[in-house]
Amino acid sequence: MADSGTDKQFLEGVKIEYPSLKNEMIKRIELRQQLISIALTITGVMLGFGVNNGLIALIYPPLALFLAVTWIQNDTRLHDAGKYIMEKIETRVPGLNWETYVQKERGKTENTKRQRTIWSHGGIFIFTQLITILVGCFRITISPMAIVLLVIDFISVILVFLSLRSARR
Repeated sequence: MADSGTDKQFLEGVKIEYPSLKNEMIKRIELRQQLISIALTITGVMLGFGVNNGLIALIYPPLALFLAVTWIQNDTRLHDAGKYIMEKIETRVPGLNWETYVQKERGKTENTKRQRTIWSHGGIFIFTQLITILVGCFRITISPMAIVLLVIDFISVILVFLSLRSARR
C-alpha cells in the first residue's frame, strides 16, 4: 500500500471497522446458538403441557417459524459481514486473509459446509415442529380451533422449509 493520506484514512477506518465486524460476527454466532436453545426449551415446555392439552402443543410451530426466520436472518448477516471483510478490507490490507481463506475453502466444497449448517440447525426447527404437531394430534379433540391451529402449523412447517431452501444461496 502506498503511504498516501487516503490510505492512512482507510487503515484508520479498518482499525475501527474490522474489530467491530468481527465482534458482530461473534455475537451473531452466539445468537444463532441461543435461538436453537430457545427452540428446544420451548419445545420441551410445549410437549410437557401438550401431553395433557394437545392445543398447547399446536401453538409451537408458528413460534418456531419466527425463531427459524430470525436464525436465517442472523446467518445471512453473518455471511454478509464475512463477504464484506473479504472483498472490501482484506483485498486492501496485507496480512488479513481469514475470510478470503474461508470463502476459498467453501468454494472447494461448493458451499456444502454452509448448507449443512443451515440444514442441521433448520432441521431442529422442522423436527420440533413436526413432533409437537404429532403430539398435538394425538391429544386434541376435533374442534374449529384445533383445525385452525393445524392449518397454521402445516403452513409454518412449509414456510420454515422454504425459508431454509432460499437461505442456501
